[in-house]
Parts: sequence; C-alpha cells; structure tokens
Amino acid sequence: MEKTRTFKIETLGCKVNQYESQAIREQLLSAGWREAGGGEPAEVCIVNSCTVTATGDQKSRKFIRRFLRENPDARVIVAGCYVDRDAETVRAIDRRIETAGNAEKGLLITHIIGKTPKKKKLTSRHTIFSLNVSAHTRRARALLKIQDGCESFCSYCIVPHVRGPIVSREPQEVILEAERLVKNGYAEIVLTGIHLGHYGKDSPDLPSLPQLLIKLKEVEGLGRIRLSSLEANEIDNELLDVVLDPVFCPHFHVPLQSGSDSVLERMNRRYTTSEFREKIETLRERFDLPAITSDIIVGFPDETDEEFEETCEFADETAFARTHLFPFSPRPGTPAASMKTLPPEVVKVRMAELDRITSNTGAAYRNALVGRKERVLFERPGDEPGTIRGRMDRYMEVLVEADESILGQVKTVEIESAGEWFLSGKIIC
Repeated sequence: MEKTRTFKIETLGCKVNQYESQAIREQLLSAGWREAGGGEPAEVCIVNSCTVTATGDQKSRKFIRRFLRENPDARVIVAGCYVDRDAETVRAIDRRIETAGNAEKGLLITHIIGKTPKKKKLTSRHTIFSLNVSAHTRRARALLKIQDGCESFCSYCIVPHVRGPIVSREPQEVILEAERLVKNGYAEIVLTGIHLGHYGKDSPDLPSLPQLLIKLKEVEGLGRIRLSSLEANEIDNELLDVVLDPVFCPHFHVPLQSGSDSVLERMNRRYTTSEFREKIETLRERFDLPAITSDIIVGFPDETDEEFEETCEFADETAFARTHLFPFSPRPGTPAASMKTLPPEVVKVRMAELDRITSNTGAAYRNALVGRKERVLFERPGDEPGTIRGRMDRYMEVLVEADESILGQVKTVEIESAGEWFLSGKIIC
C-alpha cells in the first residue's frame, strides 16, 4: 500500500492569510495528503508569512527555522508577504527553502504534487482567486475572501507593496462559496479582504460592496455575516442601509491609527479626526449598541507629547469596544521608515497609558451588555469543564455552562456578568 504523504502549514498575520492557508490545506487533503500532527515530521512544510511589522518578520523566521530543524528531509516552502518584500533574505536562511509570493499561492499545489525541484523559485501568472474554501479547520465561523490588494499607500504600510493593486472577486464566485460554506454547516461568514471597502472599485462591471452584500444576504440558511474591517471614509448611507438587516453583525472594525490630525496627515490617512468622529456617531445613531473596534499605532515618528495626548483624549471620547495597539514598526521601502523614530522607552510608556484608557472603554462596553439578550455562536470548549465559549453578534466573547453538543450553533444568551476578557451568561433558547 502506498504511504500517505504528509504536510504541515503554519500561518502568520491577517485573515486573508488564514483564508489562503485553509485553501491550500484543502487542496492537499483533496489530493490524498494528510496533515501531520504534533512532533510528527512531514514531507512538505509551508510557512504562510507576514511582514506587516518587524514582529511578523521575526515570527516568520522562527517558524521557518523550526520547520527546517524538526523536518530535516522535508521541502520547506515559504509563501506570502515576507517573500514579496524580501525573498533574498528568506532564501538566505537555508539552501533548502523554496519561495512563493502572494500571486503564486494558487499554484503551490501544482508545484508540491508535481515535485518541483528543490531550490527553485516558484513562478506563475497572477492567481489571486484560484484558491477557494469549503470548510475551516478548528473554526465555527468561516472566512470568505472577496478582495485583494490595496492602493492607499499609507506612509507606514508595506501592504500595498506586497499585495499589489485592488482585485475584486466575481460576485457569482462569492455567492457560490457562501452557499457551499452554509451547506457545510457554517452559521457565520466573515467577509475579508486586504481593503474590503474597495471591493468592486477595480472594474465598472463589478458591483459595489453594498450591492454585493444585498446579493449575499439572500443566501438561504446563512445565519449572520460579519465585515472584517472598513475605513471610516467608506462608511456611508448606502452601506448602512444594507447592513441594518439583522443578518449583518452590528460590529464595525474601523482603524483609527491616530487621534491627532497632524499625525494622520504624516501617516497619509485619508480622513481627519472630525470626519472619523462623525462616522462613529452615525454608527451609534443607526445601530443599537454597536461594537466599534479599532487599531491605533503608538509612537509614530516625530509624535510629540501633545499629539499623543490628542490620541489619548480621542480614544477615550470615542470609547471603542476593543482596541488593538501596535508600537510603530518601520518597514523598509515606506516613507515612514526614513522618519525619525522615538526612543523605545517613550513608546513603552505611551503604550501602557493608551492601554489603560482603551481597557477602561472596553470594560465600559462589556458592562453595558449585562442584562441584554444576545445571539451567540458557540465555537470552542471553555477552560473549565462543562463550559463553552462563543462569540456574539457584537463580537464579544461569551462563556456559558453547557456541553459540547451546542458547538457550531447560535443560541440566545442572557448576559449576567462582565469580566476582564469575556462575558458570562445563561442560554435561554
């Protein structure tokens, strides 16, 4: 009997990377391969890399070296953004490494099964949407990639350089994949892309994002749809009129990056704090207690004490339900990389102060949910026996006493208390 061939895949970074890794996993499984577990060596090891920050580079190198060390006879393939930014550095780690940029991920299966010679750089035509997904390993919510690329060129961001220009997926392909995911038991689909709000901007023959959402919400059996991220200047009445439908989660991730207009200008962001504030106010006027989450970069080059204080005041005023804080990370090839960086000790202090403020606003939002009845999709067992964790429409995590029979199901939960990291409640139906 022929031995089953094995693979491993490690994914770093964004939801688009997670989606693409799952698509590659499905291709290999469909070809009769098996995903190796634990310390078991594999024939092919894939690192789907990230380069959005120096930490992303560091973690990518860590997993590359681990695969090389623990799988001495394996083909080790590094794919994704780190390769597109600096393939030479990646290949210099070890002679065994093969590389594939983002546009080449769609042909990885051909290179793997076709036994492409080692040390050869993988090349192909642009194959952004040749990858698709029908299930998600260890997930109750399904990711669905509808768009790739970005043309905003914020001064600190490497993403437009490694992901390329905007490319949108054909609407019929999006609908077919959504139908397949629902058929396979997924109650929630998370729409993802590199610049989601620019879906359809690359061709007059494509629908806009709101027009696509109108089609998508008609998919039979689809319980809820979540938008992964939107820029403030992409939130308009056309979009909001559509997502007021209860199939859409009242959760809006709107990256702020800075609460200082002068810093936003240096970042080449395309809004002011007053414009951002207006959009947030509109969301709160039109939706019942929406979860508004955000990202903020701390310690952007030349950020003064006054500019940082403006960000602190704005973050406190805006009161995000959850805030992801990033210390500034210079990316070679971006304008901000040549700007004067702040001392690490200053950035550390500012991170701690902004974390204190945003933790308080997050706690206030969770407390406001106590006593409400919320829809929760249950995703995984809790840390304690007899408990299950899930995520509500408003994105907050909820813990209940229940058995694993409810995993993958949506239940109505009465929220009884709010903790530091999650809410607790009881299932009422």
